[in-house]
Order: sequence, then C-alpha cells, then structure tokens
Amino acid sequence: MRLTIADLFEGSSFYDAYQLYNRGAAYILEEGYKRAQENGVGIIDPLPLGDYVRSLPLVSYAAQLVPRFYVFSGTKSNLQNVASYGEVVSDPRAREPHSRVQQATGTETIVNQVGKKAADEKIKIAKNLAGIQGANFNVVFAYAKDLAKNISTHWQDDESFQNNMTYVGAKIIGKCFLGIDHLPREYVKLLRQANDLISGEKADPDQLAQMSEKIIQMSDALLDKNAQEVIAANRYANTQYPLNGDETEEEIKTKLINSHAGAGFIVESNLSFLLMVAIAYISESPEIYEQMMQEINRMPTETLDDTKQLTYMKCIYRETLRIASGTAVVPRVTSVYSEMEVENSEQEKHNCSIYPNSYLFFPVRMIHHNKALWPNPQAFDPTRFSRQIKSNTSGFIDKDFFAFSAGKRGCPAGTGFVEYAFIGFLTEFYKANKLQLDRPIETIPATAIHPRWKEEYYATIETLDRSIIKYG
Repeated sequence: MRLTIADLFEGSSFYDAYQLYNRGAAYILEEGYKRAQENGVGIIDPLPLGDYVRSLPLVSYAAQLVPRFYVFSGTKSNLQNVASYGEVVSDPRAREPHSRVQQATGTETIVNQVGKKAADEKIKIAKNLAGIQGANFNVVFAYAKDLAKNISTHWQDDESFQNNMTYVGAKIIGKCFLGIDHLPREYVKLLRQANDLISGEKADPDQLAQMSEKIIQMSDALLDKNAQEVIAANRYANTQYPLNGDETEEEIKTKLINSHAGAGFIVESNLSFLLMVAIAYISESPEIYEQMMQEINRMPTETLDDTKQLTYMKCIYRETLRIASGTAVVPRVTSVYSEMEVENSEQEKHNCSIYPNSYLFFPVRMIHHNKALWPNPQAFDPTRFSRQIKSNTSGFIDKDFFAFSAGKRGCPAGTGFVEYAFIGFLTEFYKANKLQLDRPIETIPATAIHPRWKEEYYATIETLDRSIIKYG
C-alpha cells in the first residue's frame, strides 16, 4: 500500500487544510458529518491546536483569520439551534451565507432578515399562502391542476425538461405570490441562471450586480404591465410597500413597481425541482407509475378533501422531498464567541464553543442520503413513508427527515402550499398524460450544495385516452 503525505497526517489540522484546498465544500460536509456521528458535531479546523490557539487572548484575533467549520448531526434540536443562530445570539453576520439572494435580486427577503423583522415577514407569507381558513390552498391546488390539464398549451418540445418545468413552477409562484397569470417564457432561463448563481460555490460581485440589474428589469416590466391585476389580487406582493390610504392609483402602481416584488419569482426553484424530480423518477419506474395510477383512477381528486385519500401520492411527495433535498444545507456564519447546545443521536446534550469567523452547517442532504438511516438512499422508493402515512404520523420535521428546516426559521411554504401544488399538478397531469425522458437522469452527489442536474434533459409527452374514469 502506497502512502501519501496527506495519509500520514490524516485527522490532523494539516490534513484538514490539505483536503479543504483540494475538495472544498464536499470535504467539509462529508468529513464533518462523519465526525459529527459521535457527539453531535464534527469540527473541521485547519489551524493547528485550534481550540487552544483560538482561546489565547493575545493571538485569538489573528486566529480568526482562519475559518473554522462546524457540521452538526441530524437531530431536530441541532437543526433548530443552527437555524436560529443570530436570533438568540445577536450576530450581524449570521445570515451572511444568504447575502447573494439580496445581491442578485436587489431586494431584501426573509432569508436576509433576523428577529422581529423576519418573524413579521414569515407571518405575512404564511397568511398569504393559506388565506382565511386555508382558502388560498384551494387556489394553488386548483391552479396547479389547471396548468397540468392544459399542459399541451404550455409545453415546448424544443425546450429542455428543466426549462418547461421551471415555467410551470414560476407560473404557480406568479399566481399565488403576485396574482400574475401570465409570465413571458423569456424569463425562464434568467430565473434558472439567477438560482445557479445564488447557490453556486463561486460568484463574483460583478456577476451578482449584473444579475441584480436583470432581475430588477424583469420585476419592473412584469409589475408595470400587470399592476392592475397584482393590486386587485392583493397577494403577498402587496405587503411589500407601505400605503397611507390617500394614494392615487398611479402612486400605488409606482410604489408597487419600486418594491421590486417581481423578484420573488426566483423562489420557484425548489418547487420546480420537486416537480421535475418526481416526474423523472416516475417515468423511470413502471412499478411506481402503475401503483400511482391505480390510486388516481380509484378515487376523485377534484378537491383538497379528496387528497386526504391519496396515501401513495403523499408517499411520493415525501420521498421526492427526501431524495431532492432542494435546500441541501442550513448555513450560518459567526462573528462573535458563543456556546451552543449540541445533541448527539442518544439525545445526550453538551455545550460546544463556537468561535468567531466560523461556519455552521446543518447538512440536510447528507442526512437524507445517509445509508445508515435510509437504506439504498439513491433509490427512489415512496414506500419508505407508507407506515407513517397510513398511521398519520409523517410530518415534515421528523426523525432523520427535515424537509422544511425547523423552529422559528422553518419554511412557511411547508405548511401545505408546496404539497397542494405538487399533488394538484401530478394527479391532473397523469390523468391524461405520460412523460418519457430522452435518457436516464444522473445521480446528484449527497454532498452537493446546489443539488441540480448538470445535464439538460428533454422529454416527450404522450396524451392518453382517459376520457372515461370510473372511481371506486
């Protein structure tokens, strides 16, 4: 066996520095998560004698120039503590990993906010998505069904599978967040480019500034053309600018446009990806397709109440959330010293010293693809969730399953909006259509920070004769 210099220093700060240089984020997540299995947190520190040096008064400031990386194991307590960092511990840099969202869109969003400001924004989003007594859930469900029912009018064969599904996701976001029913297809590639830039490992300030200019131009054009429709719909976009009650229609329109609320279209990414992942795996598995169709053909799916009976579709939804893990990591940055409570798999807790200029990662995707927790994790197997669905015990923050983060910073769209859009679209789509991809999809690594396919795929849709369906 031939040893390298790196092998001789394995486990040391020198080894960490070497691997960080060569592998970057993939090493942090893979090795950090591996180390976290013992006591709940894995530390990657390229500084020799890191704990000791960082605690010395005379050299601690210089030591901060070398970042430290903390990767936490998969417990709900750890996720809540990482996600809420910057709330309990006041730290202005906490949400710095999300600064690209603001830089690329020219708009401050909830991911850039902390404290009361973030809490208030979350309430606005949740109220908009649900509406009075959940009325808006009916809107997203019905609109997703309508898109699927008329998919032939929206689908372009010369466009990639990703572009077509991004258009579907963006249409749903436009309708439910802004009240816009029309989206020019020219913006699809821009939305994809923006999300790749925001989530990629590298992006320079010039690229972000150029993207911000394009996104603001898109927002201004959409809001200017559809102002009357947006204002009348009174959706989330209308919470993004203050009114004193005596503005003219033109003044309200100006405030709407200046809010850049149209930049909100970029949140389509995770919804679009969920839909395309589910459809791709269903197209590759005759067994899953047949079981799903037996359920769809057995019962009506016209209302939200009908969806309660779609147990296999709910399994497909949860398995898609797991295997896609669109939000791969919950990241935070530190600029102050603090102590964080950490929990291991045995629910034993201890305090961990968090030093300034450190990066905190809760690796959602690594957990969802851990073969010790999820046998054969790269396989798409909806039956993983059958027992929980049948017993009505499957939540979205569960043991080893963290689809929408947790705690105060949990995603407000996870309360029903995404699920109803997903089920509404898929049930209606498969009533009359079958999709075939041009080739098998690639496997996305568990360490991916921005889990998206690198290749472009193309798909053909076959319209089926299902004019007569007998339920029951």
